[in-house]
Amino acid sequence: MKSLKKDSRLRITPTRLLEASENVKGWHAGGRIPGLDEVQKSQERV
Repeated sequence: MKSLKKDSRLRITPTRLLEASENVKGWHAGGRIPGLDEVQKSQERV
């Protein structure tokens, strides 16, 4: 749990984790893995 506190400065909220998992599901449903460029774009939108 100590490491979790250390990482809290990254501000990962359950909502964002949920959105990320939904994005991954969508990518897998599309039958392809996103490239680095797509991942970076999705991070910029957050």
